[in-house]
Formats: sequence, C-alpha cells, structure tokens
Amino acid sequence: MRYTDAITFVRQPQNHYDPELGEDVSDPAVKVERYARITKPVKDRNEQLISNQKVNQKVVHMKQPFLDAYDYALIDNKKFFFLNQTITGSRQIIYMRGDE
Repeated sequence: MRYTDAITFVRQPQNHYDPELGEDVSDPAVKVERYARITKPVKDRNEQLISNQKVNQKVVHMKQPFLDAYDYALIDNKKFFFLNQTITGSRQIIYMRGDE
C-alpha cells in the first residue's frame, strides 16, 4: 500500500482576551501535514456509516497513527470531519465526512 496522499490535520486554538488590545483574539491554527492512503468507502461500509449516499466520505489509511487532537482535516483543500477510527497494531484507519 502506498501512502502518497497528503492530509493536513488542523487544530483551531480557542479565543482568549488580550488586555493590551482590549478584545478577544485567536492564535493561528496549528496545521500538521501527514501522508496517507485516501480512498472512498465501499458501498456496504458506506451504508453502515451514513445511509445518505450523497455525503462526501473518505477513508484515510495511515501507516503511523496520528493521536493528537484536531478539529478537522484538509484533503485537497476541502474540510473533512472525524466519524470513526480503527487502530490495529501500528496502523490507523480514519473514517471522515466531508463538509459539502
């Protein structure tokens, strides 16, 4: 299996009050890029995860698990959100749903 597809995990920090500016500010997002094998789920598995066939879904196969917290992932500059995951040995499979 080739891990050649880029995926970027994004964590948005929470807003905090800056007394010097007198307003709420937010720090820049933390982005971590990894390489994985990204595929679409097969129809049977797709129906188990979400019954709606029109929802954009991806299955992300990672050689080394990414265990840090993240808010969403970017795949081809599109947002995808965590649905479920499976970790077996040193490999991780993440099921994601698109923002569209």
